[in-house]
Amino acid sequence: MSILLIKKDAQHKEYIKKHVEIPFSSSPPQVHDISYTNKPNTPASLDFSDSTLLEDQQQQLSDLIRLFPNVFSTNPGRTNKIQHHIDTLPGHKPRNSAPYRHSPARCQIIENNLNEM
Repeated sequence: MSILLIKKDAQHKEYIKKHVEIPFSSSPPQVHDISYTNKPNTPASLDFSDSTLLEDQQQQLSDLIRLFPNVFSTNPGRTNKIQHHIDTLPGHKPRNSAPYRHSPARCQIIENNLNEM
């Protein structure tokens, strides 16, 4: 499942209605690491070399980012703009579960992203 969260205003909503298709699937979500570099006075260039997105999907994502550059941050970080609550059955506590295992390559991506934050 792919989810894209952006600022809600009329122009963005209209673009989403016309151009963005969010596929839903019963298969497990895929993790993609997209690298980018910012050069002075040029838009961010995306590197899709490790992505499994189709060429058309890559183009749609690139167009979306270039159309609304002020919505996307180039610096990863934390936010307090969104909160969530996990509903459990009455009288039940949330379960503790062991961390998921990841491949060494994915562990390196996770570690790099955490260090950037």
